[in-house]
Amino acid sequence: MTKFPVKTTLRVRFAETDGAGIVFHGNFFVYFEVARVEYVKKLGIDVRKWGEDFQALLAEVGCRFKSPVRFEDVLEISIGVSEIKNRSFRMEYRIHNQETGTLVAEGHTVHVWLDPKTWKPMKLPSELIQKIKELEE
Repeated sequence: MTKFPVKTTLRVRFAETDGAGIVFHGNFFVYFEVARVEYVKKLGIDVRKWGEDFQALLAEVGCRFKSPVRFEDVLEISIGVSEIKNRSFRMEYRIHNQETGTLVAEGHTVHVWLDPKTWKPMKLPSELIQKIKELEE
């Protein structure tokens, strides 16, 4: 379903690299989150209300590393929703080195929609589904 409608860029900081001089693998999940926040903003949702009005719990995450990333590389992170279910949705990510165009990583996350008071899964709001479909088209 996704055409990766939202893109954001970031420059790799020295603290994100390991002893071999490449980005530590755990930082890619932070990069996913950076893109996810941008996606939510594009939906018109106030991200400062996260946890108050709504909660989308991260239930699954995966990443395939394709090429090393180093300090000062500029990354373009693309994100989109690939699947919507009754109480969850799946997001896909692609990270490219902006200078070379090389695909450096791709991954996914699955989010379960929760009632922030009870922490029990609840049906995705129809307005959210509509906003996602509009952004993805």
